[in-house]
Amino acid sequence: MGRDYIDNDSFLNFENGKALAATTEDTPQYLAFFNPDNPEHKMTNFCCRLRLEKEQDIDSVISSLEQKYRKDNLVPRFFVDERATPSMAAFETHFKALGSSYTIEHDTDLIMRWKAKEDSATAHIKNMDATNVSIKHATMDDLDALINIFAASFNYGDNPEWLRIKLVKQLSMPDEYKTAIAVLTLDDGRHVAASAAMLFFPKSSSDLGLVQVVGSDPKYQRFGLAAACTAQALQDFAGGRDIYLEVYKQLTHAQRMYERLGFEVQGTYNFFQACGVQTTHLI
Repeated sequence: MGRDYIDNDSFLNFENGKALAATTEDTPQYLAFFNPDNPEHKMTNFCCRLRLEKEQDIDSVISSLEQKYRKDNLVPRFFVDERATPSMAAFETHFKALGSSYTIEHDTDLIMRWKAKEDSATAHIKNMDATNVSIKHATMDDLDALINIFAASFNYGDNPEWLRIKLVKQLSMPDEYKTAIAVLTLDDGRHVAASAAMLFFPKSSSDLGLVQVVGSDPKYQRFGLAAACTAQALQDFAGGRDIYLEVYKQLTHAQRMYERLGFEVQGTYNFFQACGVQTTHLI
């Protein structure tokens, strides 16, 4: 696996959670994020890195964390990875025993590491019916454009409030979050923001970076804009750092795009997510 990534039990997506959550509990047994100001944002309201000594400790630790999430009107969510102790299977048995209280979803991530290379962002753009494509660095002025891009790309719905809150915080942290956004000038003169790529640089690891999110409005997909934005972001922001990304193994089209950009597979990473059922008193 990549240096300072899996081998040292340090995941950049966990560092991303620390940067965005309101509070973090970082203990030898677990890492938990709480963000009651943005309760619908799953990646800042969950528990991960579960490392318990004894199987009989699972019930008490999970129960204690459930109470903490419920106290803040948050849905308890647990990210259980292949390095979990006593074992991933032991945690799954626990959550399954709770019946309908939790849904369980298994996934496998590919861990990819960027091998820097000479690359032209515009070389990735193809068959675009636009008079001009420009890629710029996003600022708070681009907030609405980024909301529209990511909401459309990932089918989040129309202007979701949790996404707005998340992006406001990220755009207010320009040292940690750096974004390239593609703007099209259409034949009728309209300017349309179509694609964006955001990189994350944690303060705790100055030599590492993460491709945090890449997305394109579906109306402008298949034109190479996502690759172009990512290439531009890497060119402008990487600065000699080791850049990683995590992508679902089943997203083969995304993997191929990243490979074209110079990313190489470092290994796979198995996990499951146990998501509590939302109760009626939650907002």
